[in-house]
Amino acid sequence: LGEATTATCIFSRHRSFVATYQCGSSVEKMDHITMYPHGPSRPRYMLLLMIVIMNIDYGISSNGITVYYVIPDMASSPCPKNQSCNTLDTYIKNSSFYFKSNTTFLFYPGNHVLNEENLTIIQNCENVQFIGIGNVTQHFISDVVIFTAELPMDNDCWRAYNYPEDNQIFHQSSSVINCSVPSGFAFINVTNLTIINITIYGCGAPVPSTEYTKIDQINNFTASLLIINGQHLKVEGLSIQMGIGYGLLGVNIQGQPHIVDSSFINNNVRPIVYGSGKFRSSCFYYNPCIYNGFEDGLVRFMLIYANALNDYNFVPGGNALLLYTDMTSDSNKNDVSLEIGNSFFALGLDASLIYIPGTYYPMLTSPCYQYGTGLTISAHQITYDLYVNVSDSIAYRNQASCGANFYFNDYSGRSHFTITNTSSIRGTCLNGCGLFYNLQNTEQAGNYTPSLLLAHSTFVTNFAFYNGSSLYTLINVPLTSQQNHLTPNISIIRSSFINDRAVTNNIMKLYQSMNTNQVQITFHNVIFASTFCTDGIDTNISLLVSNCSFQGLNRAITVQNNTLYIDDCIFGNTLSDQGPLIQSGIAAVFSMIYFMGHNVFINNNPLYGKGGALELYFSTFQISAPNSVMFINNTASLYGGAIYSFSDSVSTQVRCFFQINDSNGTLLNPNTFMYFDGNSAGYAGSAIYGGSIDDCWLDCDLIPNYNCSSHTSGVIFNNISKFINMNTSTSLISSDPFQLCPCENGQPNCEQDYVPKMINSYPGQNANISLALVGQRNGFSPGIVVMLNIIFTSQVIATKCANFTMQLQGKDDHTFITSYASLYSYSAFLNGMINMKTWTVFLQLCPFGFLFNNATLYCDCDPEIKRYNITCDLNLLVVHRPSQTWIGNVTNTTLSVYTYCPFDYCKPIDMNLDLMNQDEQCNYNRSSVLCGQCKTNLSMVFGSSSCEECSDNTLWLIVLFAALGIGLIAILFFFNLTVSSGTINGLIIYANIIKLNETTFLNTNDEKAHVQFCQIFISWLNLDFGIKMCFYNGLNNYVKTWLRLVFPLYLLCLISIIVFVSRYSRTVSKLCRFNAVPVLATLIWLIYSSLSRTAVTIFQYAALDNTSLLWLYDGNLEYFSWEHAALFVVGLLIMIFLTPYTILLAFLPFFQAKSHLRLFSWVNKMKPLLDSYQAPYKDSYRYWTGVILLARFVLYLVIAFNKNNDYKINLKAVILVSIVFLLATSVLSVYKYWPLCLLDAFFLHEYCCPFIYTFK
Repeated sequence: LGEATTATCIFSRHRSFVATYQCGSSVEKMDHITMYPHGPSRPRYMLLLMIVIMNIDYGISSNGITVYYVIPDMASSPCPKNQSCNTLDTYIKNSSFYFKSNTTFLFYPGNHVLNEENLTIIQNCENVQFIGIGNVTQHFISDVVIFTAELPMDNDCWRAYNYPEDNQIFHQSSSVINCSVPSGFAFINVTNLTIINITIYGCGAPVPSTEYTKIDQINNFTASLLIINGQHLKVEGLSIQMGIGYGLLGVNIQGQPHIVDSSFINNNVRPIVYGSGKFRSSCFYYNPCIYNGFEDGLVRFMLIYANALNDYNFVPGGNALLLYTDMTSDSNKNDVSLEIGNSFFALGLDASLIYIPGTYYPMLTSPCYQYGTGLTISAHQITYDLYVNVSDSIAYRNQASCGANFYFNDYSGRSHFTITNTSSIRGTCLNGCGLFYNLQNTEQAGNYTPSLLLAHSTFVTNFAFYNGSSLYTLINVPLTSQQNHLTPNISIIRSSFINDRAVTNNIMKLYQSMNTNQVQITFHNVIFASTFCTDGIDTNISLLVSNCSFQGLNRAITVQNNTLYIDDCIFGNTLSDQGPLIQSGIAAVFSMIYFMGHNVFINNNPLYGKGGALELYFSTFQISAPNSVMFINNTASLYGGAIYSFSDSVSTQVRCFFQINDSNGTLLNPNTFMYFDGNSAGYAGSAIYGGSIDDCWLDCDLIPNYNCSSHTSGVIFNNISKFINMNTSTSLISSDPFQLCPCENGQPNCEQDYVPKMINSYPGQNANISLALVGQRNGFSPGIVVMLNIIFTSQVIATKCANFTMQLQGKDDHTFITSYASLYSYSAFLNGMINMKTWTVFLQLCPFGFLFNNATLYCDCDPEIKRYNITCDLNLLVVHRPSQTWIGNVTNTTLSVYTYCPFDYCKPIDMNLDLMNQDEQCNYNRSSVLCGQCKTNLSMVFGSSSCEECSDNTLWLIVLFAALGIGLIAILFFFNLTVSSGTINGLIIYANIIKLNETTFLNTNDEKAHVQFCQIFISWLNLDFGIKMCFYNGLNNYVKTWLRLVFPLYLLCLISIIVFVSRYSRTVSKLCRFNAVPVLATLIWLIYSSLSRTAVTIFQYAALDNTSLLWLYDGNLEYFSWEHAALFVVGLLIMIFLTPYTILLAFLPFFQAKSHLRLFSWVNKMKPLLDSYQAPYKDSYRYWTGVILLARFVLYLVIAFNKNNDYKINLKAVILVSIVFLLATSVLSVYKYWPLCLLDAFFLHEYCCPFIYTFK
């Protein structure tokens, strides 16, 4: 610095420049310095201001300004040559000498410690400047230490969690005033105060008691920087951080206060706690819409923990509070224009929220109309107007009881607030966290227009526990006289509200008291979007909403007792790929909605299930021609997919919920005004539910060119509405029910003279009456129907024709009686009973299978059925038949139950059996008693238990079977397949055992190829047909049994003839290879199985209750009737033949040993035949054929008399016998040749293993 010349250079904020100065005889050029406006684009290091002071003697400049240098310390800080430099503490101790008019304090970079307690007062002067000449640095909000060690935190969830928006940028000067004790500055009655590039950190002290601070609104307040009654304030680059109480507290700053490029961060009331309360950080988990994917549900509060609500005294605090009252001097009545620009308000905190452990929500310790903690402007003046312009600023993450980020009070009606290009982010409070606007208690006479203009601004993720997370307006202006007339003007233009949320209500609460002048709020080109299931606007103020978009809100707008104007707006989710969001359009209570322009309600799905687009309660909407309202793909889980309207009644004439304003005759063109596409509802009214359409009155003055008086409202509604792609599962248009109608063919018949048909029923049976509750236009509507009879009954009727179920009792005399059922429905909607209908019910005698119960007066199950623990169902007229059980009547009056139906005759499943159609329980087209016969025109077939259509053209099969018999004998001769060779002995036993257990292994009606082959092969080895084959038309079970005896006897006769001829003809004997007797023995071995099974079938009977014995396989034949007797005699003859044969082979060694006796000499005559059975075995095991025969006979008896067809009993017997024979064959080696032992063991193994597996 030179000594000859004095030069002062003040640099512009927005301009690049080059400055020169003269120092002695030399000229030097300064560095080129580029200046930028405050904001994220500014470089990290920037010189905002340089003041060059030259040739100063005793601190007095040539222009009369006193300049003082403030240095951090005396030892190391720089000081201009020949200048006096002091620390801030030195100036404070001599404040009366230094702090006076026309003084400038230049603060060098560094920490300027303020050690004096209380606020340092600078008053009654002018032209005072505090200027920092240090660098300005850029910081992120995430770098701020939110709370110090003075604040105990039991739960540090606040600081531990970083929000995505914590990358907010602010700037601060390196010239820092740091308070070591509660202190700060108070400027009182200072004109032309300038503060530039100063950071005030950790300060704050109580407001001093002077004649200028005796203001009720700041009583007991605390602040870091206090400015009272100042004129022409200029603040640039000021940063106040970590202050106690308020960072900036300004009272009645007049003229044109100018606050720009400043930041106010983390100012609060940390150490000020009265009573037992203690500050703690708390986390509340908020997730009201889990189904909507809301993941960021953690909301953080700083609360006072106390034992009770009155155990803590409220002390306000925050970042900035500017207060305006009436001045004491009459001369100070000029309007004030306050400019706040490009500033930052963050992390403000007050102590107005208290939390009592054990409760869920925080509570207020002070009224909500106190102050916020971001930026608060409170106007109480009544003698001048206040104009506030907040621009290009950010309020972030402030917490208060109300108005956390911005709080504007207007107690005079003479304030005008304008917010432009400003963001309100993550404000947290109880009400109005983004912005709280309070206009009330005005008593000043006069006509004023207070205003709030919000333009080009953004509100993001503000959170409220109660109402108005983004905006809360409270308007309460008493109507005292015509002189006191206020017309508030509130407008929100080109702004957005994104993901703001409130626990209990809405993101925007707009409220005016009932005695307030009519207020209208204008929204233009505003976006509301949320994914947090939050209501949108809740208002009782008139709104004009134009060119706005509402997405993702529980309810976009709720209006009460007022008027709503909608112009060219979209309500709902326009992106179909986002899925069915929980959202809805407008709810109106005692209000009027005017639709202008073209409005769309799309993809809405209301949380409470009524009115996806419009939910109206005693409200009306009006559409102005030629505009329209489109309702597209709206869904309601209950009523009114598009529109739900509630009014007094739909059965009496009321005002139509829809009105048309058409002065140009547009109404003459139908389908113009309301367009319904793809709407649906869960219960009723996929398009519209409620209100009145066909019998309401329209305001005909609004449609002068249309002959309104000659057309009903229903006709006009049809002309102005269009419906496409609507859900037809519920009624298109309906209302609460007002008519009970019987149904025919699924459609209600609501004609007044319609007489319901008489109903036939049984005592105790559910009598079903098809009916429906309908609303307007015969649309189905749910409700409760009540029956008046012996027994009081009520039933919910759904939204379609449904059966009303009732039970009527009979009489003791069991005679036919007539009963009457009167049905009605009560409607709270109509405040009375819906029309009653009476049905005649004719009670009949109990049906077959049921008997009248004199105790219950109902028809009950027949005791014969109950004896077998079988239940019945009177409503279905069925009995619950168990598997393999036959239930029916043998005579016309007797009911019988038989639990051992023959295999394949009755269905092997549990089923409901209609006793009037007993053949339903029979398998394969069988019928009659025990399913022993075929249905009409059907016949029995061989190879199966089924009945099929047959003809007489198949009698030629007799020739075929005769040829097959000869062929079978020829095969036995040619291949020597005889029992004497031992090759087929095991195979025949295997086939016999499988055939006996065909209930387990063989299904004769299975059409699979491999099953058919096995079934046929096994049947042939048992001399059965195995193939489904008709014989003649009319074949029954009786004749079929006779025919089953023919083929075995035919084979026996045929081989006997061959044996006889061979005895006398050597040629024939040689042709038969001398095997005639072994073949005879083999055929008898084969026939044995077939004849024994047939004989057992003949002897089986069924003992049905109350009837004589019946033949089991044809219940129409009495046991031992003449037809059955013939069969019985043949069966005896068979047994007379088979029994000695079995005994002979079983004890053959004994008989042969006694053959020398006369009594047993016949044995020798049969030796060739008997030797055939013994030939394959060793001499010591010649009895083995008899053992096998006895075992097989025993198995026949076990299986035959297992009436219950319990396969486990059969399997146990077969497994036991098989294992014994398998071991014997393997150990004893009964055959002469060991390959025969292996072959026999193989067959035993083949049927032993499957039986064991099946048993398991």
